[in-house]
Amino acid sequence: MALTYFADDLDLFFDDETHAVSCTYTPQGGSASTFNVIFNNEYYSIDGGEVGVESTEPTVTTKTSNISGASHGDTMVIDSVTYKIINIRPDNTGMTEIGLEKQ
Repeated sequence: MALTYFADDLDLFFDDETHAVSCTYTPQGGSASTFNVIFNNEYYSIDGGEVGVESTEPTVTTKTSNISGASHGDTMVIDSVTYKIINIRPDNTGMTEIGLEKQ
């Protein structure tokens, strides 16, 4: 019963009126589904001496139940931009962070 209560709380966290955005997820060879995610595209810089590297790291956080069968190479479309899944990091609390690569 506690797990159901926690899942209900997650729905509130992914309300698109606060800070979540809509995402269309398509598994390879499967049908698309749409759900809300928290999207981050963090900037980072690595000092390499004379030449540094600057980039961004797009990630989404979502309910694990939304992407329980996700695998590398599946796609997500967020704000009309297509991303390929390159990393899947479940946290064993019902949430999963997904590393993305812009296509």
